[in-house]
Amino acid sequence: MVYFTGKPVVLKIKEKDNFLVVENLNGGKLNVAWKHAIHNFVVDWFDLDRDLGPFYKMAAKDDILNEVVKNLDGLRLVGISDMFEAISWAILGQQINLNFAYRLKERLVKEYGKSFQHKNNTYYAFPDPETIAKLSPEDLRPYQVSQRKAEYLIGVAKLIMQGDIDKASLLKLSAEEAKSKLVKIRGIGSWTANYVIMKCLRYPDGFPLKDVGLHNALKLQMNLSTKPDLATINKIGDNWQPWRGYATFYLWQTL
Repeated sequence: MVYFTGKPVVLKIKEKDNFLVVENLNGGKLNVAWKHAIHNFVVDWFDLDRDLGPFYKMAAKDDILNEVVKNLDGLRLVGISDMFEAISWAILGQQINLNFAYRLKERLVKEYGKSFQHKNNTYYAFPDPETIAKLSPEDLRPYQVSQRKAEYLIGVAKLIMQGDIDKASLLKLSAEEAKSKLVKIRGIGSWTANYVIMKCLRYPDGFPLKDVGLHNALKLQMNLSTKPDLATINKIGDNWQPWRGYATFYLWQTL
């Protein structure tokens, strides 16, 4: 479920004859502005305007990626359009396993996100920064969000509400400039900043160097007994520029 002009829209997306077909489950006729907004959202979500030809050309010559891309041909880097959700998801996922991170996000969404009923199903949108900015860390502790992470989430929400950070401004910067601005925010380190750059700002070279999933995928693809060290991963990543984000996303799928 997503929100356009403050209204909930539940979309069902499926493939038909090599096209994506988007169905509005809310019902009713959509005007041109809504159709345009939904079209742009889906294009951004699935990175459909990206020409993957150069990535595949690079990957075909790479010993680690060549077989991976053959098996996943056509896969797009699925993004997170809303910046607050992207930052929050990265903060929640810091130093914990993915399954627990999913549970934390689910609890946060169900408690503070807006919901919409459709045919006996409940759909949720991620909480908006205005809602989270009004909370105290103690409000989030019952959902097993740590004290530090609760402080980080609320702090980011307040910065967004104050206009100190916004997606439009970051998109005007280079990837490195955006990262420099993000890491100045409490709770956002290099990994979190690179995740946001990769998944929300959609820079194809965003590279979460310290990502455990990337390390495990490289260990698997390189048939190693232990995970490669950061210096080795950084050197490997040099060969993938300017597609390190896409390379990482493809490697995640091998797990």
